[in-house]
Amino acid sequence: MQEGCPKNMVNGPCGGVDSNGKCEVDGRPCPYTELLKGKPEVLETPILGPGFIYKDVSLEIKGYSELLGKMLNGQKVFLIELEPSRRGHGLRFLDQARPFKGVVDGFSITDNPLGRVQTDPVAAAGYLRVNGFTEDIMVHLSCKDRNRASLTSTALGGLWLGVKNYLALTGDWPGFMAGPHVKPVFDLDSVRLIYMLRLLRDYELDYMGGKVKEVPEFNIAGATNPYSLWEIELRKLRAKRRAGMEFIVSQPLFSDEAVRKLKDIKNDPLLRNLPVIATVMLMRNRWDVDIVRKHFHVNLHENPDPLEELENRINNILSIDYVNGILIVFSGDWNYAEGIASIVKRCK
Repeated sequence: MQEGCPKNMVNGPCGGVDSNGKCEVDGRPCPYTELLKGKPEVLETPILGPGFIYKDVSLEIKGYSELLGKMLNGQKVFLIELEPSRRGHGLRFLDQARPFKGVVDGFSITDNPLGRVQTDPVAAAGYLRVNGFTEDIMVHLSCKDRNRASLTSTALGGLWLGVKNYLALTGDWPGFMAGPHVKPVFDLDSVRLIYMLRLLRDYELDYMGGKVKEVPEFNIAGATNPYSLWEIELRKLRAKRRAGMEFIVSQPLFSDEAVRKLKDIKNDPLLRNLPVIATVMLMRNRWDVDIVRKHFHVNLHENPDPLEELENRINNILSIDYVNGILIVFSGDWNYAEGIASIVKRCK
């Protein structure tokens, strides 16, 4: 099965499988979906493979970060996703972040989404810190561009800068935005990355057992895609939980049906205690709508007032008791930042 997966997944499948079981890379049937016919329970057990030491992972959830602590105490949180710009000086990055200073509970910083080359997310987190931002930061760590050694270095660098949350991702296939000659890495997948981060935090060890002294406390999130095969997604979430995941962040939700699927997480005996953050996306124009149709296979209509549509969607999701927070994605278009900040103030 690993040989039949373009991403070389060990804990398959990834979030890039559509609802028909097709791979996002080239449309082939995902080999891991065959397990649903015979041994679906295999999908729920983390597989580490060679090169890892084995330690027990506690299922106790501790709110080391302020963000997770708020959710564990029953508070609904708001995060803004920031895409670090390609500009070396970073002023535009600050422009899109500044309206949310003191308004949101945290910032979520992407890691070259869709293969588009941007500033390193840990560097962007540090830039926020040196410019007076004190909100919690959740850095995305993707396996598509880095091997396990590089991921360890990146995580440790973020801890130096006060990063208290990591979102562990397998990552998108680089695709056309990275260029046809870019080679994806995928040394790890999200399950093994979660476990590796727990080794750092709980045992002060790297993946081979080497000592890493005085690692600060932080929390680890995993992602879920309601537009994939949902039975597989739930089983994959159980594997992530057993590997050490402490809260869940959904991919963008565009329909009531996708939001309702999150309730299955709260009904699952292994997952029910995990806080869930629902992601919503500002649909600015026809280009955004077309991207969503292609990537998520959701039929949407362009709204002449995207901010009004966003606020309505947020309020609908906040009324649901099994959602613990909202992550707002707006594709780095700082022209909408002030309007989105006003929405957050009203919704809080």
